Amino acid sequence: MRLILIIVFIFSLTTLNAQNKVIIKYYDTLFKVVPKENSTYYYQFEDRDSFYNCTAYYSSSNKLYSKFIAVDSNLNGAIGTVICYYESGKIKDSMFYYPNGKIIFEYRYYENSNKKRVTKYGKESGTYDTWAFYENGKLWAHVYKMKAFDKLENYVFDEEGNQIPDYIFEQPSEFPGGPAGWLKYIEGNLNRDLPIENGAPPGKYTVVVTFSIDTTGAISDVQAENDPGYGTKEEAERIMKNCPKWIPAIQFNQPVVSHHKQSITFVVSAQK
Repeated sequence: MRLILIIVFIFSLTTLNAQNKVIIKYYDTLFKVVPKENSTYYYQFEDRDSFYNCTAYYSSSNKLYSKFIAVDSNLNGAIGTVICYYESGKIKDSMFYYPNGKIIFEYRYYENSNKKRVTKYGKESGTYDTWAFYENGKLWAHVYKMKAFDKLENYVFDEEGNQIPDYIFEQPSEFPGGPAGWLKYIEGNLNRDLPIENGAPPGKYTVVVTFSIDTTGAISDVQAENDPGYGTKEEAERIMKNCPKWIPAIQFNQPVVSHHKQSITFVVSAQK
């Protein structure tokens, strides 16, 4: 009888330990963490030390949405093949990632199983070759971007196969003046001495801020993901909320909402 009790006790401990390694997070359609009642998906991350086994479900139906190996529990990347499904069970997306979390291939499908979009990504960030299709299977667009040469080509066709001139298939949002203009705005408006004024010891204090650019170019949904303290979070949010309008992103020849993430670092040097 003692032996049986010991075996049951050890089994219970093992089950409890495995349960403690499962992390559940809830996301909206933009894959931002939200309360359970506001979620579209929920993800279960099973800690495997160097990676996570991830299984995702539709919150409303508990039907499988995706299953893959994640590099962390914050959706910052995946390893190998990732397949996403419609609630009907048909394949919605199929993607392949390098071990470093960088995507290399992406296939998107209509619910009738016809290809919607096929993209091959280059080794350099921002380089890709993509084909888009109408739901009936006919070619809609071919877009090629090579960042190394700052080259972007796109060819868009109607369902009869005729090319549509001056059509912008995809164009990211941009601050007036480009990256240089954006850096100039941040450096010119950030109170870099704020952590010193608030008694921060020497070191670096980095705030990560997420925000959206609407179809008019106005900034919204500014939110810091972390708070290093000494007023840095509030200051980073302040300059983001007060920034001038951007040039909105364009997709399928129409302005669309885009989402961004910006790191802002305050440096407090040791006094000599």
